[in-house]
Amino acid sequence: MILTSKFVDRERELNFLREHYHSGKAELIVIYGRRRIGKTYLLRKFLEETNGIYLLAEENETNLEDFSLRLADYFKDPFLKENPIRTWGLSSRI
Repeated sequence: MILTSKFVDRERELNFLREHYHSGKAELIVIYGRRRIGKTYLLRKFLEETNGIYLLAEENETNLEDFSLRLADYFKDPFLKENPIRTWGLSSRI
């Protein structure tokens, strides 16, 4: 049996994200809920539509460098790819 993901009953939440994305204002939206109810799937679907960046931060020392490399790929920036951000001190000057 092959299981496929379906986007079920999340159109209201997706529309909420779309509205705030197009609001023209800087906003912080917190998405929370019980485990396994589709929070990540909702975000990935939204970011797919908006050509956004998704990075799952893990408990390790390379989160900033991983994010930096993801940005380099997204913006096709060869300098950033060769010189990823490795410390928060440097990232505050960019």
